[in-house]
Amino acid sequence: LHTTGGGEWARPVTYGAVPAARAAHAASTVGMRMFIFGGQTQDPTSRNIRPSSDVATLDLSSLVWSSADPPPPSTAPSLGSGTPQCPCWTRQWCWWGGGR
Repeated sequence: LHTTGGGEWARPVTYGAVPAARAAHAASTVGMRMFIFGGQTQDPTSRNIRPSSDVATLDLSSLVWSSADPPPPSTAPSLGSGTPQCPCWTRQWCWWGGGR
């Protein structure tokens, strides 16, 4: 979190199911929710990098993380490394690519 008044970085305390650290993900906000999609995560045991297709949200007013994966049968894109997304009014749009 970057404070615009002081020009400093801060790490706020968050709650809930914090998503795994990742690179090459997409992030955007709609209203007071931030959406994180896909990217690349690292397997904690093998240390291998693997693409991810999960969706997490952070409620920016309560700082609570939650999973936003669609229920089965899912039509969500898979392996979303380098996937752009765009907030549009009250909806979240993803264009997928990367991965396999």
